[in-house]
Amino acid sequence: MHFKPLTLAVLCLLALFSGLMKAGAQTQPSYVPQVIPPSPNAASLMKFTDVPVSPYTGTSDVSVPIYTIQAKGLNIPIGLNYHTGGIRLNEESGWVGLGWALNCGGMVSRNIRGQDDFTGTYFGGGVPFMPGDLANYQPANVGQTDAQHPGPLFNVNKYVFDFNCSYLVYYTNGTTADYTTPFYSIGSNSSSNWDLEPDSYSFNFLGQSGKFIVKPDKSIVLEKQDNVRIQLVKNGTGLSDYVFIITDDQGNRYYFNDREYGGTASDPGHVSSWHLSKIVTQQNDVVTFNYTANGSLYVPEQQVQAFNVGCSNSGAQSFPTPATLYTNSMLQSIDFTNGQVQFVFDNVREDQQGGSKLNAVKIYSKSTAGLKYVKEHNLYYSYFGYTTTTNQKLELERLKLDSVKETGTGISAKPYRFAYNMASNQVGKHIYDIDHWGFYNGFHGNTTLVPTAHTSYSKNGSGGFPVDYSGAYRSPDSTAMQLFSLQQVTYPTGGKSVFTYSANEYDYYNSLTSGINFYLFHLNWKTLAVAHVTLPTLYFEFPRLTVLFGGTDKNPDFVSPAIAAGFMARAVDRAINMTDEWYDNLDGNANEWEIRGQFTKNLINLVVPKGGRVSITPFYKSVTVTPYTTL
Repeated sequence: MHFKPLTLAVLCLLALFSGLMKAGAQTQPSYVPQVIPPSPNAASLMKFTDVPVSPYTGTSDVSVPIYTIQAKGLNIPIGLNYHTGGIRLNEESGWVGLGWALNCGGMVSRNIRGQDDFTGTYFGGGVPFMPGDLANYQPANVGQTDAQHPGPLFNVNKYVFDFNCSYLVYYTNGTTADYTTPFYSIGSNSSSNWDLEPDSYSFNFLGQSGKFIVKPDKSIVLEKQDNVRIQLVKNGTGLSDYVFIITDDQGNRYYFNDREYGGTASDPGHVSSWHLSKIVTQQNDVVTFNYTANGSLYVPEQQVQAFNVGCSNSGAQSFPTPATLYTNSMLQSIDFTNGQVQFVFDNVREDQQGGSKLNAVKIYSKSTAGLKYVKEHNLYYSYFGYTTTTNQKLELERLKLDSVKETGTGISAKPYRFAYNMASNQVGKHIYDIDHWGFYNGFHGNTTLVPTAHTSYSKNGSGGFPVDYSGAYRSPDSTAMQLFSLQQVTYPTGGKSVFTYSANEYDYYNSLTSGINFYLFHLNWKTLAVAHVTLPTLYFEFPRLTVLFGGTDKNPDFVSPAIAAGFMARAVDRAINMTDEWYDNLDGNANEWEIRGQFTKNLINLVVPKGGRVSITPFYKSVTVTPYTTL
């Protein structure tokens, strides 16, 4: 099976590289996304919505069945499910352990993006428009004389220009807008910032999952054609007093009435999730889900970093996003016609402040005489990264589900047991040893989240503003990224399932559709080193590649740089990790281009168009390589 790290459910650790357009950032820069994610319990369930379990996504079905409620016209399974899509370092454990989710009932959760849809301005009216047009001359054009094409490096025309350390924008009607808060000063309501981005909603219940948004008119737009109908219904007088009703294609109705709240520690009153409260089947059988308040869960602040260039505040910056606080709305029982399911939990968690964990699921039958105990499943835990140092437990420990055992009158079953890929050392939740997708990469030399960048920022490659930053190594490692992932399940029967993981891959050559003939070049660093170039054995950062397209210098056959960037950036067996930044190398000669990249092997395979040439310039010495074989 495969990890699918390109799918990102919740973005909590965010490393920003800030160029000239972003260089005006202060302590709370406006370009940092303001996102309030759902609670850890909701996030663990919504992983199955973000990356559904199927061979297509490279994930495997890992489940522990507990019980099935049989209502009239509908079966409601209860079980534990594990998502094999990998564990990001900053992922918090839900109440049944890291990577696991209790599949029972369901919920609608949301990521609050910008302002809260319900309490902000999203439902408050139309989008404001500024009368007039963008002015030809902008604050970013100071010192320039050509108003139609301002700026020496970055401005293309009056509609495409760099802010150049200033977020002020002039309009033809004489108005000035400040784009650090772009909609405070636009429109008739100048006292309120407009919310133009809808929150993102996810639902998961009884095998149904998907995503949607709510439009300003409160209608629902599904991400894909799911066979469900979703209604947003007012249920009170408050701004956030709304609930969801979802009807499936069989006519069963699901009521999501119980609300869980979350937000920053100073403003935690936003609805984070709507729990499934009641099911009314097509045959009018009713199943009721009962919840209880259980304190609050505190999730520490996450770190955001940036590297600014070109303005007065150039350099590295670090600023935390606020900590989040969630109300614990815990499932306590499920009532149905023939019985009741009870959920036994406590608040004993070493890895979270205010977290809960599920200890048992008990099944009772129901008759006129009352409830009768049938059986139960007990859950047993320990911790990843266990430490005796009290003040490090929240950072180093993660709740680990070790086994699940069924017990009851006349039941003598062996447990389900689980083994995981463990760390040989303590690995914190907020360290810098992560790849671009947040998975552990084992590179212990990182002291920042911002990746290394040696490039030039310009509109067309001529000249350009140099950007040189020696930062973090964020490339993935297929072995390290397996940390904390499920390795083996031992079943009560004695059988086993062993899980083998690999990183995402793609077949570049079979993806080509242009019909261009290619040559294969072999470049050997050790050979180049003989040519008066000193290169490290395994790691050489950002040499310059020059590619000449065509048969001859005087009569070149032009090949689009966009096509070239495709195969240049994706060389054979991932030996090259390119930036996809192309530059015209010969004063307007469209047939010779330069690209900068990063090489991590002595021997690499590089693909260029038929008849093209490649030269490599490590610092001073240029070496021309000629083709010797055809793909």
